[in-house]
Amino acid sequence: MASVTSSRVAITEGLARFAVSMRGDDIPPDVVMHAKRSFLGTLGLAIGGTVESAPRILGEHVRELGLRGESTVIGQAFKCDAAHAALVNGVAADTIRERDPSFEHMTHRSVTLAPTVWAVGEQTRASGADVLAAQIVGTEVANKIGAGVEPALQLRGWHPLAVLNTFGAAAAAGRLLGFDVPRMQNAFGIAAGEASGMRVANCTMAKAMGAGRSARDGIRAAILASMGFTGPMDVIEARDGFLQTFGDGVNGDPILEHLVAPFSCWDQSASPTWTDVVEKFRGNAEATMSAAEVDAVVTTVERLERLSDIRMLMSLV
Repeated sequence: MASVTSSRVAITEGLARFAVSMRGDDIPPDVVMHAKRSFLGTLGLAIGGTVESAPRILGEHVRELGLRGESTVIGQAFKCDAAHAALVNGVAADTIRERDPSFEHMTHRSVTLAPTVWAVGEQTRASGADVLAAQIVGTEVANKIGAGVEPALQLRGWHPLAVLNTFGAAAAAGRLLGFDVPRMQNAFGIAAGEASGMRVANCTMAKAMGAGRSARDGIRAAILASMGFTGPMDVIEARDGFLQTFGDGVNGDPILEHLVAPFSCWDQSASPTWTDVVEKFRGNAEATMSAAEVDAVVTTVERLERLSDIRMLMSLV
């Protein structure tokens, strides 16, 4: 086991400060473009997923709870509070299993972050620009926390999506709710106590539940923080905190060192030089593959010199 976390760098505060103060105008245009594609692509997946059993069962359960609110449960003809709308919509989005992955972090964020900003954005009547900025910030927070605990998180059987996206959802929701830094720190502290999920759930309905549950728990953490509920303000770096519990005691330095340097929201954001063959492939493939998956295939093919260079790595994220 690695040594217990000794760094006292204020990681939680640094993440909170970023989530609160990042100006939408300072987000690179290519990142905004990919956020738009992710937003719309995930919406399509959620709509398609509504016919599956998992979101229908969950939607029936949420409807029976009689929760009132202004956030839409997609494809099920009712509204409820933001947290539970995001729960159902997140499960619907992850059921089909086509999404924009982060190969670096072996997980995917949009199935949690998009439903989070849909629900909270609808509740707060946020602008489109503010909703996209919240999605980007939440994605960056989740990815960079993940970078600080790899590979221990996965090696110990934790489900990265379900664990890390809880923080991302809290960041996105808190931003849309107009948080200051201390309130965002509290939201992270509350969210950390809810972050959970095991990889054994893969290939069951419970796997998709991780996408929706992390959205629900992140939103709920933010709402509670907005009401004065408190959590550990240094939950990432503290003794017995996130790094020690999920990261086997790593110091977490990469979390702040690489924050927006560069943005890791979408791994395949580079602009390659396209050939006619590549363009034809892209036009055909985007009907069944997410934009990032298409980019990944094209970029890989362009970089390979021989078919024998290809190797396969499969990971259920």
